[in-house]
Amino acid sequence: GPRTPRGAIPYLAERLDRGYYAFADCRTNISRPPTEYLRQFYYDTVNFDVRALRLAIDFVGPDHLVAGSDYPHQIGSLERMLQSIEQLDLSVEAKTGILGRTPAACSVCDPAPSCDPDTSSAVGMASLPAKMPVEVDAVFEARARSRRT
Repeated sequence: GPRTPRGAIPYLAERLDRGYYAFADCRTNISRPPTEYLRQFYYDTVNFDVRALRLAIDFVGPDHLVAGSDYPHQIGSLERMLQSIEQLDLSVEAKTGILGRTPAACSVCDPAPSCDPDTSSAVGMASLPAKMPVEVDAVFEARARSRRT
């Protein structure tokens, strides 16, 4: 199925392009620098460090970020996911897009050998659980209740 690039990709992007230009083998199966393909992916916000999220935004823009929490994994946290997104210097619309974007809304291309990276419109991700919007709503409701008391 679709694969999600992890948060290290924006950090490594320049190095990947450098390898593409330096080594002929790195150009065997692709005709453009790696970053041109990597900017087509959707990246999750599983890294709660706002500086890392800013790097991802600089790399692909907020329209290619999808809320991610690693929930229900032991280190996952819906609360920290929301806090990190709230701390970003973005418009309300951009933050709402990050929180509301689902894998179904992203263009998805299965990165199988038959998928031509030069003609694919986008390569998406499918890491969010289907029930996540309900769980995010529950976190917002709990926050609202705690502010009223």
